Amino acid sequence: YTGLFLDVITNFENMIEDLFTDLLTGNTKHLSRKVQAKINFPSLNVCKDIIYGTKSYIDWFPYDQTVKRSKIFFKNGRPFSVLEKQNKSLLQEMVYIRNALAHKSRHALKMFKREVIKDKNLLPEESTPIGYLRRVVALTPPQTQYEVYISEIASIAKILCH
Repeated sequence: YTGLFLDVITNFENMIEDLFTDLLTGNTKHLSRKVQAKINFPSLNVCKDIIYGTKSYIDWFPYDQTVKRSKIFFKNGRPFSVLEKQNKSLLQEMVYIRNALAHKSRHALKMFKREVIKDKNLLPEESTPIGYLRRVVALTPPQTQYEVYISEIASIAKILCH
């Protein structure tokens, strides 16, 4: 579950970056009439030079960073600003889990417990990041928390790309 979950989150981050840069370079496979870039870059390299600045990478999470950045480069921040609060909260919850799995630091585990499993009546084995992802949350059909997250992240990707 750890590898699968980390892979999904990493691929989703890459999708956000690809969508962002594709829209700014005029790669129209994602372009919608509702999306208007304030500036168009002649190439991917120029685009990344500008949006990365002096950094070697960009943090797309917390998702609010992506929204702030999108408001600089796109009219009304679209499509990145259209996510509902519940979608943003779900993404943040997944980031807490990712951090707890990837870093295993005291702080990451504390944030997982405080922000993800707070107020949930869980079995002891479900109170770890991996146990939480494995827990069955729907009975018909049976679905784990991991499967729910995967379904939700696919829905969020669809919202962003339309």
